[in-house]
Amino acid sequence: HYFIQSNLRVTMFRLLRRPSSSSCMILTRLLSEKTPLKDRSIGVIGLGNVGNALIKNLQKSSYQVTTILDTDTTKTTEFRDTCRVADSPRSLAEQVDMVFTALPMPHHVKEVFEGDGGLLAGLCEGKVWIDHSTTDYEQTEEMSERVSG
Repeated sequence: HYFIQSNLRVTMFRLLRRPSSSSCMILTRLLSEKTPLKDRSIGVIGLGNVGNALIKNLQKSSYQVTTILDTDTTKTTEFRDTCRVADSPRSLAEQVDMVFTALPMPHHVKEVFEGDGGLLAGLCEGKVWIDHSTTDYEQTEEMSERVSG
């Protein structure tokens, strides 16, 4: 499984600023896999301004957004015709190939990430997690290590 931090304050894919050999390997593998990116299932956690726009842009570009999750279930209504609503971050991660998170604060990211029903519990080999959340560098590094671990 792969973790790609793309916090808007830092850089898109964080890998571009200081690419390590492992991050280059991740990007190479993603780009070389036989399944085209547009054919992979995508889940989005956090349907605020960023998550909502992300889903719309992905769908407009013919990507397969299949599963969504937000603590405010009214935000999922707009997408119920095209997406399933997961009951936990773990469940969402188990149902899709790629997970995008778009959460407002570091503690929200931590809540979604940890625990039996958390994102980490649902990630397995071959899954990709791309984080668009507002978070801090240290937390991102810790989560990256736990996903890679």
